Amino acid sequence: MSTFRFTRAEFIKIFKKPSAYIMAVFLLACIVVSYFIYTPQTRTTYLATYEINNDTSVATIYNQYNTSSSGDVRVVYESNFISAENIIDFYKHNTDRIEQLKDSYTNLTIRYNNMNKASQDFQNNLTDDTLLRKTIREYTDALYLFRTNVQSISTLQFYLVGATEFLDTDFYSNALTFLDDLYTYLDTTTDYDIVLDYFELNELNTTIDNIFTGIRDYQKTTINETVTKITDYKDTLVNYVNINTEPNICNEQRLILVEQLRLLSAYADLLIENEYSYPVVLIEKEKLDEFNQNYNAIMTTLKSDADKVLSTSDYKLMAQTFTNTTILEDMISSLQSIEYLSMDKDKVTQLENYYNDKIVVLNNKIVNELNKLKNDIEFFNSKNSQDIEKIITTISKQKNLSVNTKDLINAEINDYFLKDIPNDDISKLYGYDLVSFNKYENEEKITKIRYLIDNEKYGFEYNEVFSNDYTSGTKESAFDFTFFVMSLSTVFVTMFAIFMISNLIATENDNGTIKMILTRPYKRYKIITGKMLATLFFACVFMLFTMIVTFCAGWGLYGVDMTNILAVFSANSAFAINPLLLLFIYLICCILKIAFFIVLATMITVLCKSFPLSIIVNFITYAVIFILNILLGGYGWYAFVPFGELMLFNYFGGAFRVFGNKNFISMLVSSPFVGQVAWWLSLTISFVSMVIMLAVTYRTFNKRDF
Repeated sequence: MSTFRFTRAEFIKIFKKPSAYIMAVFLLACIVVSYFIYTPQTRTTYLATYEINNDTSVATIYNQYNTSSSGDVRVVYESNFISAENIIDFYKHNTDRIEQLKDSYTNLTIRYNNMNKASQDFQNNLTDDTLLRKTIREYTDALYLFRTNVQSISTLQFYLVGATEFLDTDFYSNALTFLDDLYTYLDTTTDYDIVLDYFELNELNTTIDNIFTGIRDYQKTTINETVTKITDYKDTLVNYVNINTEPNICNEQRLILVEQLRLLSAYADLLIENEYSYPVVLIEKEKLDEFNQNYNAIMTTLKSDADKVLSTSDYKLMAQTFTNTTILEDMISSLQSIEYLSMDKDKVTQLENYYNDKIVVLNNKIVNELNKLKNDIEFFNSKNSQDIEKIITTISKQKNLSVNTKDLINAEINDYFLKDIPNDDISKLYGYDLVSFNKYENEEKITKIRYLIDNEKYGFEYNEVFSNDYTSGTKESAFDFTFFVMSLSTVFVTMFAIFMISNLIATENDNGTIKMILTRPYKRYKIITGKMLATLFFACVFMLFTMIVTFCAGWGLYGVDMTNILAVFSANSAFAINPLLLLFIYLICCILKIAFFIVLATMITVLCKSFPLSIIVNFITYAVIFILNILLGGYGWYAFVPFGELMLFNYFGGAFRVFGNKNFISMLVSSPFVGQVAWWLSLTISFVSMVIMLAVTYRTFNKRDF
């Protein structure tokens, strides 16, 4: 109880200081100033929009939705569903193709081993030739199935990016020819000795291994074959120049080389910038830039009018350029760093089932609802505003679902392919929608969209989590204004709390009153604890004061929108919450952040002893942390620093709505959030840091002579 009595006394002492009232006036001024600097962007509306006038009827809205080609119309929504289906189809067919090819290849390998064993048993007189003939027949059947799976890529070229070009490669035609010839040979040859000798002599297993690898990684095979041709044509061109003085022959070889380089660049562009906008490959931005630069340099060297015949000296200069530099090798090396993406069957099946069982079913409900509205003739011809709102709301459901479907499939694929890659490395990649990509934000998006679809809810039914750059609803609200002012006020209250704790401890040390306090029956740790608690209570009072006053002012200025907010806690738990409750949660998070700095300031003050020195060191420390949060807050490793993730409110889903309009004030009060660590780990890091700081504080204060 003595600690609380001491805390109460210190709390009263604080409010007797003029600085406390100055702080109150300052906070009121902060609210007034905030009104002029608060310029958030309006959040994206989830409602379909149509031009409405006195002649607009439900039928007008429906006809525009059903027949127009742009805006909030059916054809646009269907394109989103089709896009999602195409993505699933691509990975489904590619996964099935690879799995079937692998199974047939494995079966072929097993049959070959059986054939070899039967041959050895026959040679060792352990069995007759019946088993050997049987194994040869089984191998022949397995070869036919393998050949069928190799050829299946031709029937899937509509689904597989780059497959059409692969079918024109020498590798593919040679593979089919080889398998056809081998099958014919096995099917027509009855002498097993000839068969076995043929296998051993021609090393057929190695060839089949190469066919399997080449067909499985058809995109890589296409690039490698083109690269081989380019290298050969380059060497031929150089040799022609060295041994031949006839420009026409050199020019013919030059044009062939130009065409092969063009094909290589076009194929790489097809894979990287495919028309379906889904990930086929990933490549480092630096490698892609190197490829483009070297490609342009080579083409400049080779460029000439097709009808123009260069002189022999021009060709010699061209050949010397290729001979004395590694520009072509560097270009090829950059392109060969491409990573080709494929998805396991379980993930594809999961996406396909979710799409069919949830999204398709929900979209059918919306379509049926629209058809039902259309069939009601009286309603259909109505010009009543409520009826018009009803049809727009129904159309908005489909708009929400179509956009969410496309976003969900994209996010799920990103999550699958990038889950094991650090955020900092992802930022170096070029491929699929990786601009400002963050894995935590991506997981948050997946959780939010799945919540809406699973519960048959839509974005326009909820507001979004508070942020400094965007409104939570479709217009400014008292909640948004209060959040902004509290974000700004937290900085000033923290600074004042640092000043206050320094004043309570160091001033008494400077003027000697601490000796008198120590003569009272208080343990030393209770004295420090009481001063910290008093300062914390002071901060709580002022933050609560700021919230109440600001909310009342915001109510009068903007009104109150009590629509529930859809929050996502720790990226994996979505829930609807009352905005007032969420605002109180933000208040608690602000207080926890202030508490950390109070403990830090207490430790510094006890170590420094004198008031002037403690104030200087405290504010320099706070300024350094403040700047570091702004500069380094976006790096994953920084989250493990004790003060890296002090604002736990970021884990409620609004962190990635910050910096939308690059508002300077927003950047000051809201450091970037990475989500590198779980919320409980951030809380643990901060808690352990505070315990260590308290331990240092108590130990130092207990051992000090006054």
